[in-house]
Amino acid sequence: MVANMFLIQSLNLMFRISAILGMNTDESLFKAEAQAARSEFHDEYVTPNGRLVSDTQATYALAICLNILAPAQQIRAGIRLVELVRKNKFNIATGFAGTPYLREALTATGHIKVAYSMLLEKSCPS
Repeated sequence: MVANMFLIQSLNLMFRISAILGMNTDESLFKAEAQAARSEFHDEYVTPNGRLVSDTQATYALAICLNILAPAQQIRAGIRLVELVRKNKFNIATGFAGTPYLREALTATGHIKVAYSMLLEKSCPS
């Protein structure tokens, strides 16, 4: 699931780079591939209201930050991420792939106080 999210991110970057370089054929190819990968991801891993089948801090943080979800799903994902953070007593429960995105996901979805609570948490892992 995480690898698929980074695949979508890579395809989106290639689409944007191709557009900047004026490589229209590559731009069209990467755009189509990114859309197909996103559609397949949603079919496999996302419920219509934005819940992810892997219900973890990392997957929600990545899905939010990599713009994998639709706007309405982003809101629901942010709420679920906060629930998971609170359930874990503001401790980090991500691996190396999700940790850099956790604070950004919380702030991007309007949960700045929760992000600061995690930042100030002193118990391990924090």
